[in-house]
Amino acid sequence: MKILVTGSTGQLAGKVRELSGTTNKLKFIFASKDKLDITNTTELQRFFSSEKIDILINCAAYNNVDGAESTSQLANKVNNLAVKEISGLSETYDFIFVHISTDYVFDGFKGKPYREKDKTNPLGAYGKSKADGEVSIMENNCRSIIIRTSWLHSNLGSNFVKNIINLAQEKESLEVVDDQLGSPTSASDLSKAIMHMIRSKMFIEASSKKEIFHFCNSGVCSWYELAKEIVKIKNLDCKIIPCKSTEIKAAAKRPFYSALNSEKFSNSFSLDIKPWQEALKLSLQEVDLN
Repeated sequence: MKILVTGSTGQLAGKVRELSGTTNKLKFIFASKDKLDITNTTELQRFFSSEKIDILINCAAYNNVDGAESTSQLANKVNNLAVKEISGLSETYDFIFVHISTDYVFDGFKGKPYREKDKTNPLGAYGKSKADGEVSIMENNCRSIIIRTSWLHSNLGSNFVKNIINLAQEKESLEVVDDQLGSPTSASDLSKAIMHMIRSKMFIEASSKKEIFHFCNSGVCSWYELAKEIVKIKNLDCKIIPCKSTEIKAAAKRPFYSALNSEKFSNSFSLDIKPWQEALKLSLQEVDLN
């Protein structure tokens, strides 16, 4: 079985790459934008006409939440139009399309963890582009699985956890918002969950039904609580001070509560999911201090 992983320079694809050497039955192709630009229709057509793929895991995304407010066309091009093109090619070339989406497709007004069938209502351009991408997949006649996740962290790429560690080594105190809640998710755990899913007997059936799943580590916290836990685990001498979203000048409006309920994934694929605190500790073991 041959698997194409796009967005290979990102943290999720990087974690999939780390696992790719542990199996002989799966052959992986990792493609960065330089190797395969998913926004280039000609490149996509050329690639799939010459390379037989069984599964595509799309980790490529425009994920600059604030930047998307001023570059919404680019966000839409990567997160929606390219996804629409790939879903059409999935039907033509008969591969299963596994697409990674986000908690930011929701507005955050529900007040409890979102389930897969809850109505999407993104607040910003980034969330809208991802929500539109989901619709593009569902409207196409392809075998697909959409996985929504949230607050990804790892030792790879750029993410909140690494940013807090770097800043906490430079400053005596940091202000972090305490009125935005979600579910921190280890990119390592998500990559393992995807691999587990692909090997599962339910995978083919789920893709034929075009299922949507949520996957994140269990539990809910604020960015402030997450930052405090990071500093505590890494034993950093930096005071974390709570503040409100209104005090931070951000271009994009973010949901106040975007936690995801992952029971459907856990039950469908018989997988236990770690609490976010436990996953964070394991993730931080791989992050070195400056």
